[in-house]
Amino acid sequence: MLRTIALTLGICATLVACASEAPKENSDIKLDNQEKESADSVSQLGLETVLGFSDVNICVPNTQFEALMAELTPMDDIGQPIVPFQPKISDEYAPFVRNPKLTSKKGEYNVEASVYGTWHGLRLRKLKIWWVAESDHSGFDLEFVESFQKLIETLNRLGFNIPPDGQRTVVDELDTYLQVTAVGAGKSAGSKFSCSS
Repeated sequence: MLRTIALTLGICATLVACASEAPKENSDIKLDNQEKESADSVSQLGLETVLGFSDVNICVPNTQFEALMAELTPMDDIGQPIVPFQPKISDEYAPFVRNPKLTSKKGEYNVEASVYGTWHGLRLRKLKIWWVAESDHSGFDLEFVESFQKLIETLNRLGFNIPPDGQRTVVDELDTYLQVTAVGAGKSAGSKFSCSS
């Protein structure tokens, strides 16, 4: 992780140096190429640990994933998200989580952020965390570029046991719901893995 952050900071320093030294007519081309290289290097980050699970059967995030969600949704002393708030990303997550936004409608709150990197070979697009005020109903979504079928295959290889229709319910204290859905169309088509209780 530190190597990745150092690489990202090095690329940013290179962008600043090139922007100040390049002739005006070539500076835009150089910056465009370097920004693309920077985005490409970030999109190659493997986020299996940061977005990991301690129990795939009931979709329990590991401590690293919990820490990221806690940063995006600050909680009060009794475990309820503090609203309103402005989601922020620390330097630790900045290389791969960007532009978090809080929205709310009729007591349901959503924090959505763009995610750059891969997860078990799948290209990530978004992370969404949501909850209903003054209740235990909450969940998260991971959105991917890959298809519904490819996401199900990957999840099942990891032990999530998602049936072909993409829905599984675990009857436990909270009733956990695991779901895979297709999203978007055309160039924006992809799939989404949701866990909720």
